[in-house]
Amino acid sequence: MRQLALVCLAIVLLPAAAARADSSAPSTTVRSGVASSKKIDPVMAKDVRRLLKASGAADVGGMVIHRMVAMMRKAMPNVPAAYWDAFEKRVDVNDLIDLLVPIYAHHLSHKEILALIKFYQSPAGRAYVKALPVITAESQKAGQQWGMKLAREAVSEVRAKGYQ
Repeated sequence: MRQLALVCLAIVLLPAAAARADSSAPSTTVRSGVASSKKIDPVMAKDVRRLLKASGAADVGGMVIHRMVAMMRKAMPNVPAAYWDAFEKRVDVNDLIDLLVPIYAHHLSHKEILALIKFYQSPAGRAYVKALPVITAESQKAGQQWGMKLAREAVSEVRAKGYQ
């Protein structure tokens, strides 16, 4: 269950998960707590989605969902595989993107969004996007090992001080 909680936390903390590049994107009303009555310029919203797509966020978001479901399968072995298969198929990463667009639009100017798109479309940006899944996986493993080491240290120190 601890792994499940970590995966869920990872989903929430992702800077971006995926993007829908088409202009038929859902409403551009800010819904994520960043001034809920503010409207985002549709061109800006479309460009944020382009940025999220160019940055490879769609791939990362899909990967995270797949890993989350895999961990949930292990955490709940009595749940039939067919349920998890159907659950994973019905999850639409674009629902998360709808929440992320206003966050990006709030914290970055349109000019900055366009500059980032330009970077991600450059050879260096494409190389970064290509390497990102491996970098992310290795970074998550390193972070998990580091966190476990710190947790062991804290527990050891707490016990040594008699705080239990």
